[in-house]
Amino acid sequence: MSWAVVTVGWVWLAVRDGGSAGLVRQLPAIVLAATVVYAVLVRPAVMVDGDGVRLRNVLRDVDVPWAALERVSTRFALTLHTLDGQQVRAWAAPASGRHVDARLTAGDVRALGWDDDEPLTASASTASPSGVAAAWVRREWRRALADAGDGGPGTPPAGSSAPSAGSGTTPAARAGAGGGVVHRTARGPVLWLVGSAALTVVALLA
Repeated sequence: MSWAVVTVGWVWLAVRDGGSAGLVRQLPAIVLAATVVYAVLVRPAVMVDGDGVRLRNVLRDVDVPWAALERVSTRFALTLHTLDGQQVRAWAAPASGRHVDARLTAGDVRALGWDDDEPLTASASTASPSGVAAAWVRREWRRALADAGDGGPGTPPAGSSAPSAGSGTTPAARAGAGGGVVHRTARGPVLWLVGSAALTVVALLA
């Protein structure tokens, strides 16, 4: 990855210009920059399983169980709307621009499970990260509801909502028996950011 090359180059320059002492002085800043890149570009993800969705954002994780999900939208990014009024956006699934509309096909509409009489926006298309993620969530949401035999609150309309079931971790299982939305701070990245920022300031003042 390019960010890894930049980090290695930064380390090499620090050693070349200041030896081991130069590396020690610049190491906190290098760690800080690497942590920011990881948190913004590597960490974000959308994870789905039979219990619900986990949105892993820059510094926070959000577990949304199927029982708490009301609908899914994609205007600015994949957004989960919950029955208690929360709107949770996924950093990992942003919306695309309007030019995507021109590339929509009948296959896209079928793949997304959209109603014929319902407008299909660019952000919901299969050419948009938000659209791909939303289609996955909707498909698995419907599957989870079908498996549970439940058609109550949170049942997704054909074009706007659905659940998911399929990947390694267990996002919503950790939301507890009550099925509520759970927000968690990503302690690892936060600790690395705070620690490396503090050491960077100390190195600059030394």
